[in-house]
Amino acid sequence: MVASPDVLWANCSDVPVIISKKDLFDYSHGEPDPSFETILRILDISDEQVKRQLIVQNHIESTIIIADRKEADQVMHQQPPKVTACYALKPGHEGAGYRLTRHESASHF
Repeated sequence: MVASPDVLWANCSDVPVIISKKDLFDYSHGEPDPSFETILRILDISDEQVKRQLIVQNHIESTIIIADRKEADQVMHQQPPKVTACYALKPGHEGAGYRLTRHESASHF
């Protein structure tokens, strides 16, 4: 038995749907220094369209990961070129951390 579209949409109202042109743009100009671990560099994304949408929607090419919060604060205070945000771990809280941006104080997640 196949569910009707009305039933599917009624149960999935919070699911975002992204519609875009196929555009394999060059994102390398938005990447920071290779010494930084970015979300893009950590993930293994096989679908180039999905990769581009994650870049457009979430800036994964310019969001860095630094485990230590103090180090993350220092790096973001220096405002490194092409770094838009940084995630750092919250010690003692598995799965929790901080998101730091260039112009804001750290926020918990």
